[in-house]
Amino acid sequence: MTLDRDGLAVTRNLRNAKKRISDATEIASFHIDELAYYLAEGGDMLGERFFEIYSEVRQALIAPVNGETDGAALEAARACLLGRLCERVLCESERLGRAVSASDLLSGVTEAENGKIAYMRNALSDEAYRAFADTVENASVVYPSSFSAVCEEVYYGRVGYCILPYESSEEGTLSGFMRLIAKHELCPVRTCSVRTDHGVTRFALLGRAQYGSALSGKGRRILKLTVDRPEPYTFLRLLSASGELGLTLRKTESAPVAWSEGYATTLTLEIGERDVKAFLLYLALEVPECAYKAVYTELS
Repeated sequence: MTLDRDGLAVTRNLRNAKKRISDATEIASFHIDELAYYLAEGGDMLGERFFEIYSEVRQALIAPVNGETDGAALEAARACLLGRLCERVLCESERLGRAVSASDLLSGVTEAENGKIAYMRNALSDEAYRAFADTVENASVVYPSSFSAVCEEVYYGRVGYCILPYESSEEGTLSGFMRLIAKHELCPVRTCSVRTDHGVTRFALLGRAQYGSALSGKGRRILKLTVDRPEPYTFLRLLSASGELGLTLRKTESAPVAWSEGYATTLTLEIGERDVKAFLLYLALEVPECAYKAVYTELS
């Protein structure tokens, strides 16, 4: 394909813009360690002073990465830099004896008070129960009379967990069950897949809050987050930072927000070998509109 004069000019301008962004990003990268040290030493982690210093440090870091064109590339470059900064801040904090845990970055982390598991009994749910019971201390079972009653057993603290299907290879996301999960403010702890004659049904072991035991365990670790009414570039920045920090996008979903004309979008990300804490810190600092975060284990 032969480009005309205008086409060559556009290509040249894009190449120059990318080089400027790349050079500016490289310059900013040299300062990440000293900025991370300044931030970790100067403020109580996640306290008011920490957020004040972060605003100052953030501006110093991204200032060199500037330009009037190619806004998407600039946003992605800045998100990657800020993700790296979060990773370095956590390393510096640990070195200074102020280590931060994943629990500190997730609201409402606790543990189930008992190992009772509620679910509607059938052949598929029984198989899911057998998979989940191996991961729950002193597991036992109760069989409520309806799916709503299953959720209420957890909501009112009568059992520690419940099991619900949430997705199938035939129907995709099971929206009715997802509404039940949201209504009763349940969080996933484990998930598993059960084979059927027609494909696969995926089940979740759910609790009343984000449980600390969900942050570890054998299997793939998953982070699920929801952003209400995202702004332009929100997901470009999220995916850029998450990729920089070793997470991989698995799934996206959108649903109407009851209190608005907009939509909430949910991302499901697989956590790689690196620590998820850096991305959780990025969310706390850069995406305060993130309405929901949960870490859970997908059993093999």
